[in-house]
Amino acid sequence: MDHGPSTEWKEDVKTSRIKSRIGIWMFAGYTIVYAVFIILNVTNPKLMGTNAGMLNLAIIYGFGLIILALVMALIYNALCGWAEEKALKQEKLEYKLSMEEEHRLAKEEERRKFLKEDEIMHEEQERKAYIDETKTGKEGEQK
Repeated sequence: MDHGPSTEWKEDVKTSRIKSRIGIWMFAGYTIVYAVFIILNVTNPKLMGTNAGMLNLAIIYGFGLIILALVMALIYNALCGWAEEKALKQEKLEYKLSMEEEHRLAKEEERRKFLKEDEIMHEEQERKAYIDETKTGKEGEQK
């Protein structure tokens, strides 16, 4: 029983660029911290074996990497959420402005239609008046 996805997922064009940029910078930062961890383990294993309380420095650094990854994920989520909210507000504003513009154009079209109808009615009245004048003039000539 495949009902398909419960929501429609589409690419978020407005925020994908900023999300990518944030992700790349965070990845680069984490890579540097992780590279330092690896370099220290390879070049100076005795330093990483130093006891710091009940654990050695390598384990503390390793747990620090895990905690750092979780904190960075929370920061990424917060920044991306902020960017999405900002884009959504902008989208709503653009929609509101477009609806106002559409309403203004409809009113303008209605006004033009009214003026055109008024102009046509005025022309008909002038034509009837002219016809009445010509009839009156012909009747006067015949008498």
